Amino acid sequence: MLAGVHHWDSNSLDSILPRCLMPVALSPLAGYSLDWFVRGGIDRITVCANSATRVVRAVLGGGDSFGASLEYYEDITPRGPAGCLRDVVAESGAQTLVVADGSHIPPFDLNALLAVHRSSNAAMTVVLTSYDPASGLNDGRLRPVGVYVVEARALQEIPPTGYRDIKEGLIPALREAGEPVLPYVVHDPDYRLSDLAGHLATQEYILGRVRRGDLIAADYTRIGDAFVHVRARVDERARLLGSCLIGPHARVEGDALVIGPTVIGSHCRIESGAVVSRSSLWDSSTVFADAQVDGAVLAYGVRVRPHGRVCHTVVLPPEDYWVPRPQRAVWRRGDASRTALRRRLAAAP
Repeated sequence: MLAGVHHWDSNSLDSILPRCLMPVALSPLAGYSLDWFVRGGIDRITVCANSATRVVRAVLGGGDSFGASLEYYEDITPRGPAGCLRDVVAESGAQTLVVADGSHIPPFDLNALLAVHRSSNAAMTVVLTSYDPASGLNDGRLRPVGVYVVEARALQEIPPTGYRDIKEGLIPALREAGEPVLPYVVHDPDYRLSDLAGHLATQEYILGRVRRGDLIAADYTRIGDAFVHVRARVDERARLLGSCLIGPHARVEGDALVIGPTVIGSHCRIESGAVVSRSSLWDSSTVFADAQVDGAVLAYGVRVRPHGRVCHTVVLPPEDYWVPRPQRAVWRRGDASRTALRRRLAAAP
């Protein structure tokens, strides 16, 4: 899993913590990518996080909570994505690698991808999508999603030192060497935290999985389409409409309105008369009385003043706010997911 640090812009959530650790529905983003690997039968995973390795390891640990065994590779001198792959293969002896961007949740079936790759004898399979996130439509233009299946022989084209990219370095080198590179086209949305819209769309996707029972967590009570932690306090006069997730020790006071898809993090407070809709509130944020938040991400410890309005933006925490270490995985595979997994395993040759 490629989990190196990348930046959106000068006013970025990336300045707070690595993107792969950003909370999506109260769990770090990387947890969903790791779950995708495990569902596909891959439980030995190397995380390449370069300068963020220490903090990523502190959150993800050895992988027990994800049902995987995690190892970490840190390139002391910048090697780039392809360079890291070469180094990992040299250390592990793996013959086939599945590579995924840690800021992305692949929604497609990994087993189907592997079946196509194995039958093709390709040195590399590149996953492409025709989904346009701006329009929400499949427009026919193909875009890489950051997922590859790579044979060890393909990495012979990568020098042992220096920086080398996958798209601009490895793929052209394979084509020049006459090695087959196979496109694998999907038509699913590309869920990644590349901007505000991507963050909210990814959150909505995960909330949909929670609502369908594909992901479940202990200590949450379902109220309509909302999931409320047993240690959260929701006043009986508060209204929760649509897909909402209320974290532990959060408070939603009387006459407050929360409209989904919305996530209220742990220790957040929504005061009386406040309206929060289609937003993500990270831990310890407060929306004071009669304030409005719509289509926004409020990072740790953000406060929206009484009668204030925050719409369609990202709000960073106060400069003096101590950013806590993100939680480990909250969700685990639900009964529907486990049943589907058992069926796939039973049908496998």
